[in-house]
Amino acid sequence: MSLDAALATASSSIANALDADDAVAAAAFVGLPAGRIARGPTPVAAWRSVFVSARRRRQLGGLIDHLVEQVKDNPDLAAVLDELRQVVARTDDAGGILETGARQRPEHLAPSQLLDARYEVVPWHQGGREDVWAELDAWAEGAEASSVWLLHAEGGIGKTRLAIEWARGRRGAGWCAGFVPRKLPEGWADDLCAWGAPVLVVIDYAESRTDLTALLGALREAHATSGGPCV
Repeated sequence: MSLDAALATASSSIANALDADDAVAAAAFVGLPAGRIARGPTPVAAWRSVFVSARRRRQLGGLIDHLVEQVKDNPDLAAVLDELRQVVARTDDAGGILETGARQRPEHLAPSQLLDARYEVVPWHQGGREDVWAELDAWAEGAEASSVWLLHAEGGIGKTRLAIEWARGRRGAGWCAGFVPRKLPEGWADDLCAWGAPVLVVIDYAESRTDLTALLGALREAHATSGGPCV
């Protein structure tokens, strides 16, 4: 399930159990002014706008925890929120700016696609990768300024999959982490660094990016303004 589909399901389910006043309270929890909550004949639109705002403010996980506590006597709704939590962990993409690195797996894959890291056909095994994972963690957590790590190895050895899984782990630790897409909105670096969370940006196949210098420059300038870790 995609994140957008999971948000739509959660919005509809919660709207059947909680009313618009509850949506206003949830909006206040994520710092969204009541005047910016979408209005409609049902609370679905209101809840949808609350979830979208929480996502862009990097507070979706906290909002889910908050709502789970509210609906703990409703196991069906709690299950919907738990599913949303799992989807967020797999697909959270920094409010739509970064990508997770993973792709939706087609129903039928060509043999040549079976080992494509982005389809995650092969289950992830961290065994044998503990050292490099620990080194990446130590580098990221010890960075006091913007910093760059060049991860290089032979083709097909697992660099992209390692980056996908490690960025996923960083997101689980509260970081704004993901892959840089080919097309970026204006002011993307400033928006990333303005959220207040540490930022991890993965540039896969960096040697093919003609905009690599501009990407790194934008991140460095945005970091200089925000002051938080940017790696």
